[in-house]
Amino acid sequence: MKKNPLLQKLEQEECYKTLIELLPSSIRKFIKFIYKKNGKLFFVLNHPAGKMELDYKTDLIKSLLKKIETFNPNCSSLGVEEIVFFVSNKAIQHTQESPSSKITYEERSYGQFSNTAKDEKLYTLFEEIRKEIECLKKH
Repeated sequence: MKKNPLLQKLEQEECYKTLIELLPSSIRKFIKFIYKKNGKLFFVLNHPAGKMELDYKTDLIKSLLKKIETFNPNCSSLGVEEIVFFVSNKAIQHTQESPSSKITYEERSYGQFSNTAKDEKLYTLFEEIRKEIECLKKH
């Protein structure tokens, strides 16, 4: 299915994904996405520090592209002549935490209960719970 000329972009996307996975994690975290236009491979970055870092790693990326082409013949159609890095001006959208994860409750107990457990293990567990409650009330 990927051999279909209409789906050649899917093949290229897999090659880009492979390239990103081969990069060190210190560089990978700056990359939003990659695309190719007019023989240029564009790296869209999310931070200016990433651009500075990648400017020095251009030779590494070129060598990785050559290795990808030798190991994966489908990536030989990339034909990259130049590599360009730029920082996107759009802010990164962070996922919001669900409101249920932020809910906290104040301890209502004061740890004043009678411990009538006959089993020694249970007795010590209840006493530990009492100590935890008392610690929470002090703070």
